[in-house]
Amino acid sequence: MPLSLDQTTQTQQKLTMTPQMRQIVECLSMDGTSTARKIRQFGLTNPSVAPAAQAEQIAQTSGLYEHAALWINAQFSAVERPTALQFLDALEPWGWLSENLESICATADVSITTGSAVLARLQAIEPAGLFARSLTECLALQVKAAGDTDPIVAQLLHHLPEVQHKTTKQLAALCGCSVEDILNGLKKLRSYDPKPGLQFAIAPPPPTRVPDLLLQCKQGHWSVSLHPDSATHLRRLPSIDPQAQQEADRFENALSARNATLLAIAKRLVTLQQTHLTSKAPLTPITMCALAPDVARHKSTLSRVFQWATVEIDAEVLPLRHLLGPKLRGHALSPEHLMHRITQLVSDEDSTHPLSDAQLAEALASTGIAIPRRTIAKYRAQANIPAAHARRQHRSH
Repeated sequence: MPLSLDQTTQTQQKLTMTPQMRQIVECLSMDGTSTARKIRQFGLTNPSVAPAAQAEQIAQTSGLYEHAALWINAQFSAVERPTALQFLDALEPWGWLSENLESICATADVSITTGSAVLARLQAIEPAGLFARSLTECLALQVKAAGDTDPIVAQLLHHLPEVQHKTTKQLAALCGCSVEDILNGLKKLRSYDPKPGLQFAIAPPPPTRVPDLLLQCKQGHWSVSLHPDSATHLRRLPSIDPQAQQEADRFENALSARNATLLAIAKRLVTLQQTHLTSKAPLTPITMCALAPDVARHKSTLSRVFQWATVEIDAEVLPLRHLLGPKLRGHALSPEHLMHRITQLVSDEDSTHPLSDAQLAEALASTGIAIPRRTIAKYRAQANIPAAHARRQHRSH
């Protein structure tokens, strides 16, 4: 059988991301503070751009919070950064967290597992001991960073509450060592800093992050615009460097695309939520899948924007995703609607026989809303409604 070689030609389509597209994706992942810093950094290296005034002020801010914010920006991805910044919001001037892990995770809308992983990375910051939740954890972080493997120090850390009111003899008996060992261990512990945040220049906490959007009501109609204090535009300068001008054009186009996308999403949300904004009615649940075609953007683009975008409404700064009116899992019902229904049921109940959480769940189920009792309890508490035993009123005889 004769052998032959055949040549065939195949055409393959492959999407290549251009430098302009990469720049746009990067800008769509940055909040206002990160954008301002990026503009300043770009202005320092590109002769055709002047650093934004606000970005310069951010860069010149000294102290613990700026140190931590810069570290977070360098160490965390755009997806992780909002959670890390939620921990920064809870950081006290002396370097400890003012809230517990559960509370911070709830505010950041992440799981305890995700929050714990972010906290563990935050606690790797220098100086050691920052982002601790207690004195024990603060000192333990410093002991670990120093590579101190003294077992007496570890014992003292384990029994730190007793260290404050027990004698050295009692501590020696507790730790199973000599008084001399205890004295040496205490000396080491006292060499560490219980308030590492105070190593920085003492300054008031940073101002609340400038919101990205401003929502205003004019003649009964709500409209949205870019916040005037948010530095998201380049200031161009004359330049004889064509490459610098080309890079500046690309960056400016990316910023424009970012701002246009942000405004398109926000304007559509405001249109859909006019009733809520005007009459304080519950938010209408809206999904990103349904919103994407309305603003002619891909769902992944919306997801990037909702990671960081904030809006100022009546002097209150909220995440833009607040206007999505998220649904309860498995239900075409928002948390606000559920709390409203629970409030109605409670207001109509017999005060001498108030409805338990199980009875509230049964009442809702009879109307076609099947919600677990534990979920009912959670949203009843969020609506500031006491448990049934606390609502019970006894009849007077």
